[in-house]
Amino acid sequence: VNQLDDDDEYQSNPDGIMVDEQEISNGDTINLKLGEDGKEKYETLAKVRNLFKYQLQDLQKNGISVNGVHWPIELYFF
Repeated sequence: VNQLDDDDEYQSNPDGIMVDEQEISNGDTINLKLGEDGKEKYETLAKVRNLFKYQLQDLQKNGISVNGVHWPIELYFF
């Protein structure tokens, strides 16, 4: 198993949404944390929340298939 660096990648956009993306453990898991930088627009966050809601529901229901391999998805919120 190839180990991936555990370096954080931070991305932000003009709407004030910050994405913290980090690969952990064996590199098979990616945690996404959506946060704010103090300049967020709640209207934009609501749009992003709805987009993620539908995408996450689809992932949990259908999983992901890559190169003929099906990966079930389990969501954890804490």
